[in-house]
Amino acid sequence: MTQPSFLQTEQGSDSFLWNLQVLPAEDPALFAAQKEPLQENTLGRGTVVMFRYGDLELVRRHYQRGGLVRHISRDIYIGNALAHTRMWQEFHLLRELCELGLPVPQPVAARCTRITPFFHRGDLITRRIPTSRTLAEHLRKQPLSETLWRQLGKVLADFHRTGVYHADLNANNILLDAQDQFYLLDFDKGERRTPDPSWQQANLQRLQRSLLKLQGLHPVFHFSAADWSALHSGYREAGENGAQTL
Repeated sequence: MTQPSFLQTEQGSDSFLWNLQVLPAEDPALFAAQKEPLQENTLGRGTVVMFRYGDLELVRRHYQRGGLVRHISRDIYIGNALAHTRMWQEFHLLRELCELGLPVPQPVAARCTRITPFFHRGDLITRRIPTSRTLAEHLRKQPLSETLWRQLGKVLADFHRTGVYHADLNANNILLDAQDQFYLLDFDKGERRTPDPSWQQANLQRLQRSLLKLQGLHPVFHFSAADWSALHSGYREAGENGAQTL
């Protein structure tokens, strides 16, 4: 019998998802305090820990709430259906996007901890993208070439062409690695949709607002109208090969 690529298990109040294409076997200790942390920071509404696990470099994100509700509960969510939890939905969306060949982190494991029958908290573990930094970090140090801005536009068009909606597309959720390859991060509340210029335009405008905001926050931030024009040019060029463009 063929071994499953993905496995769901239960242990006490915890439910787990495992990617057996990456892990040799399920291991709940993966979510415990790590002995080999590489880095800890924040990403979106979650706390991120980068760590080693055997030969793997991984990223664990603990889901945290945003907005006013965070003052009531930082990390507790309502709901008892696993399929509707954020960690389960993001794990399966990333799995689907990897299968489509889109540049996203590979999902490794997810955990949902039931606090009561109707409340839970959770975590997601993905493969780390090596030798990379966020677009925001890159632009604080050096500009992107016109070629790379156009390349980013093409990458975003690839996601849109396949109906991928990113709920928080901003400069901190885009990675650029040492080989000048772009990746999108943090698909919390993301989904597959029917391609349509209305939400695609809103998606790109959200990214533009984040770049302009960072430009206003930092004394040096390499972003200009010409850069955004180059990104749009790359997006439109990809549209000529099948993407719905703006």
